[in-house]
Amino acid sequence: MPSPRVLKSHLPGQLLPAQIWTKRSKIVYVIRNPKDMIVSFYHFERMLNLKGSGQSFAEYLEYRNSTKASYGSWWDHYLFFWKRRDEPNILLLRFEDLQKDLRGNVKKISRFLGKDLPAETLDAVTEHCTFANMKENPMTNPDTLYTPRDKPESTFMRKGKTGNWKTHFTVAQNEAMDLFIEEKLRGTGLTFDH
Repeated sequence: MPSPRVLKSHLPGQLLPAQIWTKRSKIVYVIRNPKDMIVSFYHFERMLNLKGSGQSFAEYLEYRNSTKASYGSWWDHYLFFWKRRDEPNILLLRFEDLQKDLRGNVKKISRFLGKDLPAETLDAVTEHCTFANMKENPMTNPDTLYTPRDKPESTFMRKGKTGNWKTHFTVAQNEAMDLFIEEKLRGTGLTFDH
């Protein structure tokens, strides 16, 4: 396909094609509070009936915090890009910041991509990128591909909110996770709101 192209991936940076690094392709990397990421993955893997999808949340939390988790450890994934966040071809965004100021981040992305979009276009892109609109768009929400017929309540795009981890983690799990996050990110400068 001719340039420019957009590729979407959940692969760790180490597994991306070498050309991405040698050609200095522009990368927009979205990072999410690990607690919300784990809850999202928990529901996603249950929807797809992946190995271990019958686990309790406590069992899944242990699995996701191991080095055996699908896509590898979340901290290696995050830190690979976090360490490269100041490179001119990488834009690292926080999911939580997208929730707080979607339009401001759409503008930041457009500038990163070398575009100076007029206000009307920024407004249209922002509206198109709201969770509600993306959930209704089959190009961004592949429910017809993923939702199992025996689980019609399952959906690829579930809530699109921050803080849903509070409905899944016990107090003890939250405290242990906070310590785990602090241990894995110590000295990196990467932090998340509690």
